[in-house]
Amino acid sequence: MGLVFAGGLNSADHKHTFQDLSAYLRSKGSHVARLDPILSNAASPSVALGQVLQQVAHLQGAASGDAEGLMAWYRDLEAGAPAAERSAVVVVLEELEAWQPRLLGDLLILLSESRQEVPVVVLAHMSTSMASLQAMVPPDAACRLECETFKLPTALDRFELIVRDVLLSGKHGILLHSSTCDAIDTYFQSHDFTTASLMRALQATLLCHFMSEPLSMLIAPAVEGRSALKETIEKVSGEELPRLLGHFRSMLCPGTASDLPREELVAALVAAVGAARDAHVGWSVSLRWLSGAARTLAQMEPQAFGAGFGLKDLFRIASFPSYFSAESGDGPNLLKKVLSSLMGLGATEASDLLRLWLEDVSQVEGGENALGEIASEARQLREQVDSGFFADGRPSSPGRPSLTEGPEAISRRTPGRGRKSLEAAVVAFADEQERRRTLGAENTLGYRLSQLLKTALNRFLVQHPASYPGSVVFRCRQDHGKTPLFGAPRDAFHMAMDPCAYLTKAVNTSGWDSSVSFHDTCTAYQLSLQHGEFVNIAEWFSEFSSAVKEGIPVQRAQRKKRRTKKHTPDKEMNFESDGLAIQADRELLELPARFTQALAELQLMGYTR
Repeated sequence: MGLVFAGGLNSADHKHTFQDLSAYLRSKGSHVARLDPILSNAASPSVALGQVLQQVAHLQGAASGDAEGLMAWYRDLEAGAPAAERSAVVVVLEELEAWQPRLLGDLLILLSESRQEVPVVVLAHMSTSMASLQAMVPPDAACRLECETFKLPTALDRFELIVRDVLLSGKHGILLHSSTCDAIDTYFQSHDFTTASLMRALQATLLCHFMSEPLSMLIAPAVEGRSALKETIEKVSGEELPRLLGHFRSMLCPGTASDLPREELVAALVAAVGAARDAHVGWSVSLRWLSGAARTLAQMEPQAFGAGFGLKDLFRIASFPSYFSAESGDGPNLLKKVLSSLMGLGATEASDLLRLWLEDVSQVEGGENALGEIASEARQLREQVDSGFFADGRPSSPGRPSLTEGPEAISRRTPGRGRKSLEAAVVAFADEQERRRTLGAENTLGYRLSQLLKTALNRFLVQHPASYPGSVVFRCRQDHGKTPLFGAPRDAFHMAMDPCAYLTKAVNTSGWDSSVSFHDTCTAYQLSLQHGEFVNIAEWFSEFSSAVKEGIPVQRAQRKKRRTKKHTPDKEMNFESDGLAIQADRELLELPARFTQALAELQLMGYTR
């Protein structure tokens, strides 16, 4: 039996944990059944065991079951398979504290009886501790259990993983605005303390960016490289390419001549986006290097490098373009604190830190190309450290005494005994001190480590990637974060429904257009923004009718104009006027139905109720 402790303030993050875990186990060949605590109201454990048979054996008629039925099904299913290759049967018990102790104990006894032929594993979700399980399960059932415990990561750990593996991985090429990062962090700490809201805010923010920035279509090829970026631009249809290049000219280089050849403009676009992409990758790697250095220093100075030096906190403050580039302030002081503390690292700590840095370079997509000689220098420095090139933080010399040894220890290693041996040891020790003093601080391991980090920070972290013109491709705007986070995540979708023309052309060039109901829904939503949280239905419908009827008065004007002419018995002309009038009246009668349908779609999306 495996116990998964997933309680506390971050329980909302684990809402889908067992659902995802069940899907993963099924993909590996296991037979999985998830039991809800509502089954604890059943009269007997056979009902719960019947649910297990229904899910693992797909027996819809099995209202109840027993151990014999489970063993018979498994015997027929795994007949002839070696014991080592047989699939396990995993029973997931969610919210174990909500189960009735008597029913839970009987169910565990039934499952243990089938253990002779069926490899049964029980995964139980608990929010407390092992002592709670021992208190609620009867002794005859508890003695049959072989428990293993697992703890799910906390919300803060999950936040750090999202920042590292998503936002600073280089695989997605997205750069959030500083206000969005600050709002997400504030909402996380002050409200629910879960990463579920973070994921929703990121999804809505990215949706706004891709629906409002035409150049966002170049994010995926920019991650692959400049060659893929150029191929993607050249594959754009003939009608869309001039518009795309015109948007690039207005956004990135407004001073460019309008008669610039298309080939040169494409080359300029590729160069600008590629440079911004390299800067973003280097920014991600250098930020991870700074976090790794702070974690290493926190092991020696927990109070100085504890709170505020996590990757989540560094990512938030680094999202402000001028935080580290200012001449004075918290940003430069933070960098000086880390760089000066690295001077005192020993060979063991330096080797571990360099290993972490090289892992960051390999884990970030495009990190090796972006850092270039900096990554090569880090690799060379680690090889020197591991080979013993540095002794006590300084380059060692064969045959030279170590400063950690006194004259007496050196004399014991020196051939001969007596006063002459001790005098020779004292002279050798003094010579080594003088040699180390003449080398200077520039040759120490801590100095080289500090300079390596300083070079990376000055090149990538001090100059924010948002300052590059090509970053408009992957840089989200300020208004793309707060509305989805503090309003509702669906607001980003509703407010971005209008600029859909270029999206439809980019996705399908066959002339697809959105339906009338889609525009009605957009119109109803935009009108609701003028009323706040509560909207009067009558006023809302009146405004909706006025907005939709913009095309109808034109037809009525044509109808009146024709009636002011000289009356003639021309039945064809009268028939045409009557047809226009009937069509206009029909559209007026359809307004309530169109308004009702728009409200229904908004209600379905969760905006109205």
